[in-house]
Amino acid sequence: MILNKTINYKNFLTSSIFFIGIFLNQGVHAQNMTQRIQELNDVNQKIHITQGINLNISMDDLKVVTDKSQEEIYALNPNAADPNFTGLFKARMAISAKSLATIYTENGYALKAAEIFINYRPIMYIPTEISTFACTKQNTAQHEMKHLQFEINNIKSMKQEIVNRLENFSKTKRASTNGELAKMLEQELIDIQRKIIKRVGYMHESIDSDDAYEHDAEKCPQEQAAVYQATHKPKK
Repeated sequence: MILNKTINYKNFLTSSIFFIGIFLNQGVHAQNMTQRIQELNDVNQKIHITQGINLNISMDDLKVVTDKSQEEIYALNPNAADPNFTGLFKARMAISAKSLATIYTENGYALKAAEIFINYRPIMYIPTEISTFACTKQNTAQHEMKHLQFEINNIKSMKQEIVNRLENFSKTKRASTNGELAKMLEQELIDIQRKIIKRVGYMHESIDSDDAYEHDAEKCPQEQAAVYQATHKPKK
């Protein structure tokens, strides 16, 4: 079974490896970037919960799309409050359970073995309208590194909680049939997914306030007027 949920955030998440060259060329400290890459690598883990049950957490390298206009990007997220946002981050988080095996006990079927997968597949869209504004591009990327950091921090902070829930499931949940147990596990994964999304949503909102955007814009005063004109187009 595979459970998919798309998460959309105003603006976008910055990359890992893709942006190394850009960041270094534009003066971002190499040590800071190396630390980010190491943190991404730390997310990718296989955790043994019980004998036969494993949790596999992974975050794919970010796919960066730079050949779409702001209007095209807005069409991907028409519910955004402001069609003149700088960019867009879309991530699909998939939770799946494979290689299920059960054992029959006096209280019913119990989970004996499973491979549980939590995978993040992020995509970042940068509109062509800001491609010529070096300071704004770099500043936006630095801002969006915070989103990446929040994603990393969130899954790290919840890792033990997820392990505990799955361990408790294997020890306490029983069903009259294998099919019923599989549905119970599916519901457990749905609940875990909802909690992950809810918690990280609060984190992202904290850095996407109007005040935060205004503060970021002030870092590139020489481009501010031109960027505003390029990105704030009249509504059709």
